[in-house]
Formats: sequence, C-alpha cells, structure tokens
Amino acid sequence: DTLNVRVNPDHRATTPPADTPHSMLRLFVSLQLLVAAFAGVDVCPGEGPRYGDYKCNHDGTHRVCAQLVEESSGSPLSWGEGGDFWEITGQKQWQWDTTIVSEPNPGDSWCICMWAFAKLIGRVGCENVHLRCDSTDISYVLGSYHDGGHSLDEAHTCIEQKCPDAVARFRG
Repeated sequence: DTLNVRVNPDHRATTPPADTPHSMLRLFVSLQLLVAAFAGVDVCPGEGPRYGDYKCNHDGTHRVCAQLVEESSGSPLSWGEGGDFWEITGQKQWQWDTTIVSEPNPGDSWCICMWAFAKLIGRVGCENVHLRCDSTDISYVLGSYHDGGHSLDEAHTCIEQKCPDAVARFRG
C-alpha cells in the first residue's frame, strides 16, 4: 500500500485528505489502469517494440490501435479526402510505415495518440477511420475526456459506433 506523503514548511509529514480532488483523480486513474490490465487489450499488429508487448495500454496517450497501412501493399492507407494518417495529423516528415510492416511485429497498425484519433475523426468522419477495437484500450479512452488539447467526445461516439461489443464488455 502506497501512501502519498508531503512535507510542509514546518518539515512535518502530512497526508492529503482522502476526498481531495487530487486523491479522487489518482483513484480514478488507478481504477482505469486496473480495468485495462484485466480487460485484455490485444497486440496491435505493426506496433513497434517501445512497450515490449506491442500493446496500446501503457502510457497516457497512445491507447488507440489504428490501421495506417494497406495490408496487401504496405503503403499508407487513405483515410478519405484528407489523405493518409501522416498527412492529416501533420506528421508526414516522420512517416514510419516501413517500421509498421517490419519485424519484430509486422502488421498494418500502430498505437496512436488519442488526440490524433480525435483529430482524424474531426477531419474525415468516423466512417473513414480504421480502428482495431480489440487492440484499442477502450476503457481508458472512454474514461478520458481530453488529450493533447483535444476533446475526446467525438472519439467516444466513434468508438461506440465502431466497437459496440468492446464497449459493452467495458460497461458490463
């Protein structure tokens, strides 16, 4: 059991009351992480080795497994009139499609930021986003409301439309 201890100016250790907003936020985040650990997020095929297990459930933003390249050709996948993922999100100069299709976890997808997912939906519509439901940390995304300065409201609605079974498991 971990105790959050602060030292006040008199050099006495104090603990925050259990009902402070900070404590409530820590409890909420801890519960989200616990749910994610037991919910079983699948491997995101194509994700690099940055997390060791190729899953989108480790940091505070890269929680959405999105298909970014064409499975057959390995070239960037179009997300409607806006172009590919890298064009729409302003990351073309860092395009990593060759990494996605290469060992040690070759595939067509990557763990993207929740803000990038929200931006994609805003630009191309939910019907044009390519999402891997079982490899996306549904519980974490639905429990988050902002990421990188972007509201996640449209992301929640899109996940509910595209991943009804996963959402139902989360809401149980």
